[in-house]
Amino acid sequence: MSVEVINCKRVKDRDDLYAKLAEKLEFPDYFGKNLDALFDVLTDPSVTDGKTILAFVFSDKLENSLGDYAERVIRTLEDADYESENFTFLKY
Repeated sequence: MSVEVINCKRVKDRDDLYAKLAEKLEFPDYFGKNLDALFDVLTDPSVTDGKTILAFVFSDKLENSLGDYAERVIRTLEDADYESENFTFLKY
């Protein structure tokens, strides 16, 4: 099991968020850096071998850097949590 934390106060923009997610969760090189690709890698058992917990701290600050896109990111992570046995998303 791995537990990864992203401090949303430190997210600068979309590219930065996707870079942080890819690094922390060890996404494959082909990760497409969009919401569909994010959902796909988080729900693909060949990518997420073993249990992964992702925690966003200061998740309310994500809107400062991403605007309305922040809500879509959160929803995508929550949907992936619902669909996958290997992925859990927490926000604080």
